[in-house]
Amino acid sequence: MSRFNSTKSAKARKREVVFPYFPSCLRAFALSCCCTLFLLPSCIQDELPNTEADILACTIPDMPKDALNEIVVENNAVKIWVKPDVRIGTLTPRFVLTEGATITPPSGMPDNFEETSEHFYTVTSQDGKWQKKYTVAVLSYILTQTEFHFEHYEKAIETANFQQFYELNGEEKQYVWSSGNRGFAIVNSSVAAENYPTSSYANGKTGRGVKLTTTSTGTAGNLVGMPIAAGNLFIGSFDVSKAMTATLEATQFGFQCKVGEPDSLKFWYKYRRGAVYKDKNGNELQKEDSPSMYSVLYEPVRKPDGTLERLNGTNVTTAGNILAIAQVNQADIVYSENLETEEYRQLSIPFVEKKAIDPEKLRNGSYFLTIVFSSSAKGDLFEGAVGSTLCIDEVQLIRK
Repeated sequence: MSRFNSTKSAKARKREVVFPYFPSCLRAFALSCCCTLFLLPSCIQDELPNTEADILACTIPDMPKDALNEIVVENNAVKIWVKPDVRIGTLTPRFVLTEGATITPPSGMPDNFEETSEHFYTVTSQDGKWQKKYTVAVLSYILTQTEFHFEHYEKAIETANFQQFYELNGEEKQYVWSSGNRGFAIVNSSVAAENYPTSSYANGKTGRGVKLTTTSTGTAGNLVGMPIAAGNLFIGSFDVSKAMTATLEATQFGFQCKVGEPDSLKFWYKYRRGAVYKDKNGNELQKEDSPSMYSVLYEPVRKPDGTLERLNGTNVTTAGNILAIAQVNQADIVYSENLETEEYRQLSIPFVEKKAIDPEKLRNGSYFLTIVFSSSAKGDLFEGAVGSTLCIDEVQLIRK
């Protein structure tokens, strides 16, 4: 679940005339030529029509704030997360679009979300040449499961090859896990699914598992100061609108939960370090990579507008509203030489209580819980060793 009043930070960018560096003897000539062009008749426009067709933000003015948890605007979907047992009827979603774009059905058009679980909208760019289809859905979910097997996955979006995992509750798919693959897809959308930082792995402890690999983002990633992408998997959601501008805030950790008071986090793993550890500027450091594995129970802060503020990459292990945390002791990790031949090892990490846990709030689902795995502990700062690989399977939350 993301924010209800979620405004994407990536606004439609206006095109600018940029003069490259000229020797001083040519600069005046270049400027005079350009000024002459701008004074020509209206066959040359000040600005070309916008080609972007995106939903930047969504609000639901006619839904009570105490019924909402968050609104997530994703690459091709808007997810309106509400509290459990909220009755959904006719809603009037309002959308903020990229400059000049239009949407069908129109923004502000009432629609009955009780009768249909998914509603479809089409955004058309200002120049009329591009369209993008969005699914808008009202969702209500409380995390109740305590075992995760990673047997089920599917293609996440049509425009890229990466996978998303889901668990089955009867026949219902529950998408509790997310990753940073959406961010990686911005600069490497065409690579095969198995070459994304987070992917399904045939050689799990039991059946399939998850493989997290610290991966180079290539030339495009280097140009924006993001040379690597650590494989990561976490309970929560990824706000792709912040992937390039506020990376640490893009990871929105946790879901509302009713799992009881956690005692320990147990899972099977194997881990191989990459050969060369580098910082975000490409400098080799005399360090060895290590994985990150932890779980956090916390009470979200309700903001003045009524929405809930989830923990993100800036504070997920340090925030003052953390109730209990289970973090791996790096000394307990056994490192592998050959991931394909070495056996999985099991770790059990105890939760350490940071603040008193209210039994009534625990029963009512007032707390959020996340579980996080990453192939490079400092991957969120674009630091680590390309090739570091963490394989995870059969994750369990052990309750008191």
